[in-house]
Order: sequence, then structure tokens, then C-alpha cells
Amino acid sequence: MTTSGLTSAAGTRSATYYTRLFNQYEGAEGAWKPSWNWAAFICSTGWFFFRRMFLFGALNLVVLLLVVLPHAVHLTTGEASIAKGALALYAVLAFGVLPFFADWIYYRHLKRRLAHGGKTAPDMLSFGAAAVSATVAASALLYAGVIGTSTDYEVRVQVVDAILAAAPLKVAVETVVKQKGALPATVAELPPVAKAALPAGVKLADIAPGGIVQLAFKGFRHINGRSVEFVPALNEQKVEWRCYNIDMPEWELPALCRAKRVRS
Repeated sequence: MTTSGLTSAAGTRSATYYTRLFNQYEGAEGAWKPSWNWAAFICSTGWFFFRRMFLFGALNLVVLLLVVLPHAVHLTTGEASIAKGALALYAVLAFGVLPFFADWIYYRHLKRRLAHGGKTAPDMLSFGAAAVSATVAASALLYAGVIGTSTDYEVRVQVVDAILAAAPLKVAVETVVKQKGALPATVAELPPVAKAALPAGVKLADIAPGGIVQLAFKGFRHINGRSVEFVPALNEQKVEWRCYNIDMPEWELPALCRAKRVRS
């Protein structure tokens, strides 16, 4: 098959561009040679459909939708690592790898289509439909990302408010230390604690034996019922507090509360 035949099948608008590339592929007996296709970079789904590579276009659109899905799931479960990982992988493949291989994929496609007498002329109608679909999917991805980011912010604000709610309980423990010179072994040793109304995101705020302050969260599904602990330690009759993560998603906590407590 001649290069001119392949170039004609690709359309007259891109004749110069594809003539050069197809000559390289033919000279290399069909082997891949690096190139960069800006159309595939800007809208790969639309480009695939425009060039009548409908299977590739459909797969590309499905992958994009699968990237949107983890973000949508993230809104209710908080699995940010899944959402960010899917987005990063898609970005690398769609905007980094695919444009380097797009021209060679198209060359192989034209060879097969011409060998079987199939249509090769660019298809504007399919391009328009695919471009609209890809734009809608990309917009949904952007929307999900924005909502997911704002949700993360709301959760972190809620967590900080909950941590501040532990202050009166810490004061009660420190009061016992000042009076007895030791941490309270049991809850009975603690003075009555005038508990203020708990913030909306706090399910439980209590003191356990040993003066350990326990906080449990509520509200967003992925933190509901999960908790942190503030563990006191004496240093020259002064109480030092350490915050430990019991079962909270690590990324929702301040850095000082992410350590796991080693229980003896």
C-alpha cells in the first residue's frame, strides 16, 4: 500500500502532516516512531471518533467515566486516595502517553480499513457527538472534584471543632494532677465536669480511666463513629498531651493526631 493512498484516506487538510509521518512508519516497516498529536491531546475521544476509530473512542470515553466514578464515591466514603489515584493515572495516559502513540494508532487503523474496503474519510458528525459526550464527562469530573474538595474542607473544620471541645475534659484531668500529683487512675477521682454543648460533629466526648480523653465523631459517613484519643503523660508534674488516631481516615486529621497508639 502506498503512502499517498494512506494520506488521501486521512483527508486533504492534514496531507502534509500525515505524509511525513506515514513515510516514517512505512520506512520502519510499520514500527512505531515517536510523534505528538495535539488534537489527541486536547480531546482524544473526539479525535478518535473523527478519525473513525470508534472502538478506541468508546473505550476512551468509558475510562473517563470510570475516573469520574471514584470522585462521586469519594463524596460519600472519603476514599480520596482512590479518587486522586484514578485521576492521576488517567491524566498520565490521556495527556502524556496517548498523544505520543495517536498517529501510529491511526496509521495502523487506516491500513486495516483500506485493506478491507472500509470508510476512512473523517466523520464530523461522530466527532461532534463524541466531543459533547467527553465535555459532559469532563465537566462532571471537574464538578465532582470541586465538591469533593469542599467536602474535605468541611470535614476538617468539623474535626478541629471537635478537638477544641476536648479542652474542658483536659482541664479536669489537669486539676486532679495539681491536687494529687498523679494522673487519675479511675473516673471516680475526677471532679464533676461541666460539659458544654457538644459541637455538631461530636458523637462522644468523655474521660476514660488514666485520664484519657476520648472523642468520637459523627456526621459525614466516612468518619461517623470513628475516634481519636488524647493521652496524658506527666513531665515534672506537668501534663503533656498526645493525640492518637484510633480509626479515623488519616488525611482528615491534623498532623499531630495521625500517630497510632501502641497499646501495651
